[in-house]
Amino acid sequence: MNQQDIAQAVRQLVGGSHRVIVCATGSNGGIDKWLTVPGASSFYDGYNFTYNRNMTTELIGQEVDGSFVSPEMAIQLAAAGYERACKYAVLDGQAGRPIIAVGVTSSLPSDYDKRSPNQAYICARTAKGFFLVHLQLPKEPRQDEALKRMSLSELQAIRDEMREEQSQIVDLVALNTILKLADAEQVAMEAAGTRCEQFYGFPGSMAVEPQRIDADPEDIFDQVFGLDQDPVIDRVNWSDYVLFPGSFNPLHYGHLAMAGWMEYRTQRKVVFQISQHHPVKVELAFKEDLLRRRMRQFRYRHPVVVTRHEGLYFDKSKRFPGAHMLLGADALMHMLNPEFYPEGVVSIVKELEGCRQRGTVFWVVDRQVGDDLLTLDNIVLPPGPFDDLFQHLSAVNTISSSEIRAQQGR
Repeated sequence: MNQQDIAQAVRQLVGGSHRVIVCATGSNGGIDKWLTVPGASSFYDGYNFTYNRNMTTELIGQEVDGSFVSPEMAIQLAAAGYERACKYAVLDGQAGRPIIAVGVTSSLPSDYDKRSPNQAYICARTAKGFFLVHLQLPKEPRQDEALKRMSLSELQAIRDEMREEQSQIVDLVALNTILKLADAEQVAMEAAGTRCEQFYGFPGSMAVEPQRIDADPEDIFDQVFGLDQDPVIDRVNWSDYVLFPGSFNPLHYGHLAMAGWMEYRTQRKVVFQISQHHPVKVELAFKEDLLRRRMRQFRYRHPVVVTRHEGLYFDKSKRFPGAHMLLGADALMHMLNPEFYPEGVVSIVKELEGCRQRGTVFWVVDRQVGDDLLTLDNIVLPPGPFDDLFQHLSAVNTISSSEIRAQQGR
């Protein structure tokens, strides 16, 4: 493997527009070393490698279900890496830079005869979607008649050499995936005995053409994407969930931190929710193509539901009975503003009585408003025994979507 060719290819990323992050549970054939060329800090966020199941669970944010070596694992690694890179891009003031996050998982020659094939799944996540490569590799030698004459150390040496070679092939395919998505020239490669549907050939070598895998659903409304079998709203027992409404333009680490605190506090899963129609300005509605783009931010990572209406929190309580709701203190002030209701405070009291009957609880997060910190304690609740409907979540969101859009030049 020509290290000079690899270094030359990687240098195309230095000073380029993309940020790159890699998360892996297998291989480790050299990609981290290859990416750390002089000037790598201008584009490379880092390399996360795990073998341990609990560490991998922590990295992807959910329990490892089934085999480490699967397209699902590669997708989850890429999704987790992308989310992580988005956070640090914002903290660095670079929210406008495109991100390439790569997840790598592989099964390679070992020190025992294993039945599973030698293979790798490589997934890349960008703003355009998820791209997957499935790489099938030659099997290691088994204990046939010819090999029985070899000592264990000789046989192990063959396997070690094969493992090293296949690790480098896997990482080179991962690197070429990054280069492809960055519109850079790939490293020419040959891999005898290796099969991959996403290779395309040119004289004497192969390159990688990753395939986009996340096709949009025909109908995005009133389905909960990210839960088992993507159930429709009316089939979900909402008493098991917390609804987190918002426009999520864009989804950012402040939202995700609040969701994490909420799940820890209540032991309920958070489902994000976007309404097509503005809760106050009825003439304002998000176009469906815009909603699809926002929904894609959650793909393979967090549950999300998109509704046409239910813009007001009281409307959400009726549509999602039993769900708790997460909102900022500033949103609560608007929700309890008598000017928005035909009968003022009387209307609010009636709505809150309905919320109590449906089991709705509002969890309120502190928000920085100008120079002041707005909390639940600063808000005057309507008259009546409603204190138990409002719970304080001891957390503060210090970043806003508008700040990120400003970094993005929008």
